[in-house]
Parts: sequence; C-alpha cells; structure tokens
Amino acid sequence: MTDIVAKDNIVFEVFSPHIKRTVKLYRNTWKYKILQDHYEIGSQHLVPIQSLLSNKDIPVEKYRKTKDQNKIAIFFQYDDFLPYNKYLKIALKIIDDKTAIVTTIHGAFNLPTVGMEGIV
Repeated sequence: MTDIVAKDNIVFEVFSPHIKRTVKLYRNTWKYKILQDHYEIGSQHLVPIQSLLSNKDIPVEKYRKTKDQNKIAIFFQYDDFLPYNKYLKIALKIIDDKTAIVTTIHGAFNLPTVGMEGIV
C-alpha cells in the first residue's frame, strides 16, 4: 500500500544522463515550494523541465555545494525567462548512487560564484 501512495506523490520520475541518476519530483515540492515561491515557474514548464533533465544532448553547467556534497544544481540556458533570468536552475539532493530528488526549481540570472564549485 505504501508503494501506491509514494507513486501518487510523484509528479515525475526521469533518468538524467547529466547526473547518471533517476530524478524524482514530489508533488509537495512542486505545489508548495516551486509553484508558490517562484513566480517564473508555472505548470507549463513541467514537460520542458522533464525534457531538459532527460536529454543528454542539451548542454548544462553543474555545481555542487561546497559544504554539502549531496546537494547539486544543474543550470540550463532557458530563453523563456529572458531578460530577467538567463538560466533554469534545478536543485537536487543526491539520495544514493541511483536516485536524486528535486528540492527546488527556479530562474537564475547567472551561474553561482559563492558556496558552490563546478563539477564535471
């Protein structure tokens, strides 16, 4: 029974070649964190976000928090947010060697310069 509840709680689950893990977005994160806190993100962005995460041919910039190696961010150039934000930032928490969960998604004006380090 808990598996059914857990699956109902997932907005999407896609494999991301960028981090070589399955990425999950939970309903509460989408509804109460992303949609409420980040005006630039709307329901119309859900499918493009999944496509960006799962497409190995789209260039990305990846960063890791310097104080917490399990927290990473993937930045995609995203023209829908111009002129205010150049990038779409997807912040992830690494759970294990197969899974990561989305912690937030929002626009970003530039790439990070403090508190994060670039990763390959």
